[in-house]
This record gives sequence, structure tokens and C-alpha cells, in this order.
Amino acid sequence: MASFLDGFSWDPSPDFPDFPDPLETPEITIATTPTNQTPTDHSCTSHGMEISETRSLIAPVKFQVCTSCRRKKRKCSQERPSCLLCRENGWTCEYRHLKKKPGPAKGSARLRAPVLQELPKNGLAIALTAGAKRELTNLFFTYVQPAYPMFCRHTFDQDLEDGKVPDRLLNAMFAVSSRFSPPSEISILLGSSSTTLWDSFARLAEHQKSYHENQNEPISLNDVKTEALLTLYEYTNFPGRKAWMMVGNLVRAALAMGLHLIDSGRERDPSFSDLQLEECRFVWWTVWKLDSAINTLAGSPFGIDSHCIGTALVSTSIADFTAGIVIESSKQYLSMDSERPWKSAQQLVMSANDDGLGMYLLAVSHLRDGSRLRQRLYINPTPQLVNQLTILRNALSCMRLSLPVWYFEPERQSSFETPYKHRTRLETLLIFYAFQIELFLPLPNAVSSSTEDGLANWKKCISTSEDIAAIFHHWKPVYFAEADPFISTIIWFTISILMIHTMSIYGHYDEAPDVRFINALQLLSLALENFAKHWHISRLLLDSVKNLKIWAWLRLDFSDIQCILMQLRVPMDPLKQEPGSFDMCQIVGRVNSGVEGIDRCTIDLGMI
Repeated sequence: MASFLDGFSWDPSPDFPDFPDPLETPEITIATTPTNQTPTDHSCTSHGMEISETRSLIAPVKFQVCTSCRRKKRKCSQERPSCLLCRENGWTCEYRHLKKKPGPAKGSARLRAPVLQELPKNGLAIALTAGAKRELTNLFFTYVQPAYPMFCRHTFDQDLEDGKVPDRLLNAMFAVSSRFSPPSEISILLGSSSTTLWDSFARLAEHQKSYHENQNEPISLNDVKTEALLTLYEYTNFPGRKAWMMVGNLVRAALAMGLHLIDSGRERDPSFSDLQLEECRFVWWTVWKLDSAINTLAGSPFGIDSHCIGTALVSTSIADFTAGIVIESSKQYLSMDSERPWKSAQQLVMSANDDGLGMYLLAVSHLRDGSRLRQRLYINPTPQLVNQLTILRNALSCMRLSLPVWYFEPERQSSFETPYKHRTRLETLLIFYAFQIELFLPLPNAVSSSTEDGLANWKKCISTSEDIAAIFHHWKPVYFAEADPFISTIIWFTISILMIHTMSIYGHYDEAPDVRFINALQLLSLALENFAKHWHISRLLLDSVKNLKIWAWLRLDFSDIQCILMQLRVPMDPLKQEPGSFDMCQIVGRVNSGVEGIDRCTIDLGMI
């Protein structure tokens, strides 16, 4: 079956297409001419797109002027074999250029679908059958909604049936959800074997969004959702400059809508139902999560000031919200008290309505605090900032003591914990452990009090990295598709820490890498590979791990470790061609290694 994409090669950029050089012999073209459509109808259908190719050579037609006269814009006598001007000036006279007749060439193939002369307002969405839309929508609510909840399914389905869902939003949704459909199913579902179908949806959604923005209409909730999904797609596709800039636009759109002030005491719009208000809260915290994750990895300031948030945490579980069930808001806010966070944590753990989302957001908030503090310590270390680092370390210890023992146990509590709650708790633990590594990761010598303290903190990071690996002993395979893709960046960061340690003189036992670290690396690498099945960013991180593995023969002392860790000041630099890569060449000359050590270490780490 022919695909609705076959025969269409559009470029969302506003540049003009490249026309062939008139001095070159034109190739035989295959024209596409619409049938059963008016010239102004740019819609397309997935049916009736059979292509019949009947090609015939076109007899060349001579130009009326020679090449020299044509180029010099002189009047040509058109004499053969040489015109008058060419004979008088000693020029070479040639009549070798073909002139193409207007219209399609004879015998060219015809495509029973309209030519996409310009971007239609309704885009690719109308090219999908109802079944294809339904399948892509189901994939979205199965795999994307659990991590980024922004939609009530019943309301969305009704709006989709009534044609109220903007195509830019629909294409943004499909850009993310189509990654969860195996290529074979895409071929059956859409009649296309394209492996970059998601990119086509994303580019079209961006073009439609740009067109909509140019109308300068008020920002709607659907606009924020579209921006959020495109930011998620772009960053998980390649965490570069474009995605980094997009999250800034996303934050401004959410602020312009006032999503950060839903519960700030303003008079409530009587037309807003409790479901609509809870939907706005879910969308806001999705924006906040993206701002937190992307700017933490980029080592850059956050777009949202957490002290200026007047929106309460959600009070409804994601499953209930998706089903259209909400409860009255508890008006519980995300605590900004980084010195005594355990009080808020105790309340959130006891809350059974949000499935652990509140604790997840609290963990992300601490990760933000740690990232912000480390950036300040790198730029302008002061005694006050060093004291703040000590306070955060103490607060983390107090939180561990104040919460129930079972919370930090990775096993599922089968008596009261659903699989969804279990996965959310494991993700929260991973973020808390990443926060702990962030607090203890050795700082430059100018900030650290002594080498002994720095080495002790480094060993604390290694111990925490082993705790992260241990979580995946209890991680169910189905969790990989439903989890937040940014969890894969924590896995990559942990792998990097452990691999650097195995390269050091501290990570060996009896002249060989410690088997504990090898086992942890194997487990983490397999986890990252599972994330890579659905998210391209995880594939890029796997490549980074492989490149770091090449340097496994190095023997690092603590000063070498600090040199490498300086690069982790910005874990994933959006301005790099390869975000997440390490420049190891700068320390190679300082390392003394032997051939025997090279062979042994390469063999041992080859099991990863």
C-alpha cells in the first residue's frame, strides 16, 4: 500500500527550492498531478495513491541562440555550424543546450494525490485514518502521559471528534508517541516504512506553530502543551542549542498564561471547573519539570523562580486525572525550605491521592537547589556558599531519618503500592541519589578544604552510585517505556562516575577493577540500552559511554579525577557537537600507564 508520505518531499524552511541550472541538461522528471481535487484544495488522503511510471525519452529541442551569444547577451544570427559573431571573434559556437517545454514531460508518472504546494493549515493530521489517529493517541496516553500528564482522555477524545484539537498540538503529540510504535506496525498502520516519521510530525508541528504565532493571537493552554511536547521531543532527540532555547520559550508561554498563579488568591474564573483547574496545574508542573531537567543538565540558570510560584501541587493521581476524575485541591504547595525539607516530605509521603508525584517534584526541587549551588561555587566560591553546601548535606541526612524505612527500600511494597506508585518511587529515589552525588562531588581545590576531604567525598559518590545501580535489581522491564526519559541521564551520569573510578588507582582490587563496579556498570548499561529503545537521547548517551570506555587503560590519581570532573560542571553542554562527551586528551600526558595494564583493563571492561 502506498503511504500518505510517498511522493511528498517538503521542507518546512521558508527558503525557495533549488531550481536546476539552465545550462545543465535537465533530467527526466516524474511529475505529480492531482486528480479529483480542486487546485486550491491542499488536503491529501492515504488512499488512492497508486503510481504508474511510464517513461519515455524526450527529443531535445535546440535553443534559438548559441551559447556564447546567450551568455554575452548578443544578437545571434543563428547560423550553423557557427554564427556570425562567433566567427568574427573566434569564439566557440555551440548549440548544445536543451530547452524544456512548460508542463510535465511526456510519459511522466502521475500521482493520484495533490501536490503539496504550500503547508496546509490542517497538515498531516488529516492524512491519517481514524484508526491511525486512534492508535497514535493510545500510544501517547499509554507511554507519554504517565511521565508528562497534561490531558484528560475523555475531554481530549471529545474535542478530537469535534475537530477542536489544533493540528499543531496533534502533530506534536504524534511526534512523541510514534516513537513507541515498532517500524513494522508503522508500516501496517500508515503504509509507510519511514524510520523518521516522528521527525516529519515534529517539523510540521513546528511549522504550524510558527504560523500560528505569527498571527499574534493570545496564548492558549493548547499552545503551552504544544510547546512542551515539541521541547520534549527536540531535547530527547538531540540535547543541543535548539532544544535548550526552546525551553525558554516554553517557560515564557506558561508565565504569560499565568499558570504559575493558579492558586495565588486571584479571583477564580467561574467558568473554570475543578477538572480544568487541575489540568492547568498538571500542565504547569510539566513545564517546571522540563525547565528543571534541561537547565540542570546544561548547567544554566533556571527560567522559573521557584519562590514566585503560586500554583499548588496536584491533588489527583495521574490515572484519575486521565479518566476525568478529580478531587478538591488540597492547596499543598511545593516547599522552598531547602534547610528543613523533611517536614514537607513527611506530609507528601502520607498523601495517597497523587501516587507519589508530590515527592517526585520535591526531589526535583532539591536537585535544582544542588545544581544552582554548585554553579555558584564554581563561579564565585564564598564561605557562605560553602556553609550552604554543608546545610544541604545535613538536610538530606535528616530527610532519610524522618521518612519511613520502607520508602528507601527499592522493593515494591505489595500490600499498598501499585506498580505505578512503585515506579514513581524508584524514579524519586534515583533523583534523590543524584542530588546526593551532586552535593558530595569533589569541587576544585580552591573550594575543597583538603585533598583528604575531597577523596572522602569522592568515595561517598561511588557508594551512592552503587545504590543507584542496586535500584535496577527491582526495576520492572515495563517501567522503561513509561518512565521519564530524563532518568536515563542520571544513569549515564552514574556510569560516567563509576567508569572514571575504575580508571583510577582507587577503583582496583589486586591490580584488577573491583568486580562490584563491573557488575554495577553492566546493570546500568543494560538499563540505558532499554531506554534507548524509545528515546534517542539515551542512544547518544550510550555512544558517550562507549567513547569513555576507550580510555579504560588510564590510571588516574585524584588530581586527574578532579580535572575530569570539571567537565561535569556542565553535564551536557548544549553548545557541543556531541553533548555529554568527555575530552580525555588533556590529561593523557599526565598519566603513566603500561601495556600490561592496558590489555588487562580493556578485557575486564569489555564485559560492560
